[in-house]
Amino acid sequence: MSRLALLAARRRALIERAAVEREELSSRLGALNQHPLARAAHALLERPRGSAAPLAHPLAWAAGLAGLMLLRRPRRLMSLVLLVRSVSGAASRAAMLMRLLGELRRGRATPAPPEP
Repeated sequence: MSRLALLAARRRALIERAAVEREELSSRLGALNQHPLARAAHALLERPRGSAAPLAHPLAWAAGLAGLMLLRRPRRLMSLVLLVRSVSGAASRAAMLMRLLGELRRGRATPAPPEP
């Protein structure tokens, strides 16, 4: 058998093997597409008409990663919640103080009572 005939026979065998593997792969992917998690992932990653996919936005990825990090460490989550609470309280008091100073600089005799 010549080298050319040997190469042609090998090529046919590889093409037949690739066709068999392609069929097997398509049947496996078909089975995976029926899984509920696969359908949920498809819904998140598919592109609606005229817009980007919901997970294509970098802020969505950042929020998701931050959520995963915080869910794994409940103590850090509570610390972060308390930090945000104290910072928002301090910001509220600073805003009231700035409002009071602004009224005093304008020369009002009686400043407005602070909001509860």
